Amino acid sequence: MQDSRGTKEKEFDVLKIALGAKERQIIYDRINIRVDKMVNMGLESEARIIYFKNPELKSFAATIGYQEFIPYFKGEYDLKTVVEKIKQNTRRYAKRQLTWLRAQVDINWFYIDELSVEEIETKSYELIKKFLI
Repeated sequence: MQDSRGTKEKEFDVLKIALGAKERQIIYDRINIRVDKMVNMGLESEARIIYFKNPELKSFAATIGYQEFIPYFKGEYDLKTVVEKIKQNTRRYAKRQLTWLRAQVDINWFYIDELSVEEIETKSYELIKKFLI
């Protein structure tokens, strides 16, 4: 929708909340821990089932956390290399997400290296309540 000057008007009121860390390494460390946890919880088995059920599935080949297993299933990588590739690709994706988010306006940022989970919950709740009233 445009106003009388041809300027695009917002169709909706939006409350934007983002979590981040002032130190990028904190995010990268959390990604590494999360990938290790996913592998320990059976990511390889899950990927194997999906891949061998339908090896031509395009979304599998394009999804971080699955695509890295394709060379492994073909005998080209060992599991350690797969895990490192998943971590690397996830960190790159997180960096792109943060770049995109930082370019947005009116985002309420909460930094996990400055606030506790409880403080983030409280401040988020206050923002949401204020926004809805």
